[in-house]
Amino acid sequence: MTPSRTDAPGVGAPPGAGPAAPDEDGPPRAGAIPAGGGAGERPERFPEGCTPGELALAWGLVAALCAMGAYVLVRPGPTPFDTWALAHLPDRHHLGALVTVTRLGSPVVVVAGAAAAFLTTLRRNPARATALLAGPAAAVVASDWILKPAVGRTFEGVLSFPSGTTAAVSALGAAAVLAVPSRARGAMCAVALSASLASALAVVGLGWHYPSDAVGGIATGAGAVLVADSTLCRARATLAPPRAGDGARAGRGARR
Repeated sequence: MTPSRTDAPGVGAPPGAGPAAPDEDGPPRAGAIPAGGGAGERPERFPEGCTPGELALAWGLVAALCAMGAYVLVRPGPTPFDTWALAHLPDRHHLGALVTVTRLGSPVVVVAGAAAAFLTTLRRNPARATALLAGPAAAVVASDWILKPAVGRTFEGVLSFPSGTTAAVSALGAAAVLAVPSRARGAMCAVALSASLASALAVVGLGWHYPSDAVGGIATGAGAVLVADSTLCRARATLAPPRAGDGARAGRGARR
């Protein structure tokens, strides 16, 4: 005898009726795909913004910084880039304005900016908020207390590579870019780049650094924030418990 099926025509229904409609209030049938969860959908592995592209940019900046540091460690004098840049930069004017620009990298501004980025992002993405709070401080520590003594390059008798001022400003710029919503990120990126370049021109124009010191500072600041953000967001994605429905989809995939 052929086993009966409750959804076969004519069984448990008046003659001529079609297949019984599923009970929308009851539990879904085995193998049913939940609404909004298509067979090809995968759980979000990375939180907002923590993409492989961001990770590649972060470690690319770190690699560039290491290459520059190794070069000036062996040849601590001005590089060909420094010679070219200094020859094309205008004479020093408006020293007061240049000093004002460098104050963007002062400890008060760094602390206030990092705190603002932290509070802006905390509810949306706690892992990113932590990175934006710690990243600028890590950039300053890496620049002034680790890289400068390790490289040993001096300008006018003072350790100079990388520039701590440009590291702080570019770190705050990177934190601001990651803190704003995605739709505003392009505009904020333009502001951050402008501030970083202005601080680089300021420290060179004031006679504090070689141009390559300023470039190294930009790589240090932005790289520190991006590495912290990518690392913490990846850790959060790895350690987070699976979302509801992921186990069911995994089970269906194993049965196929």
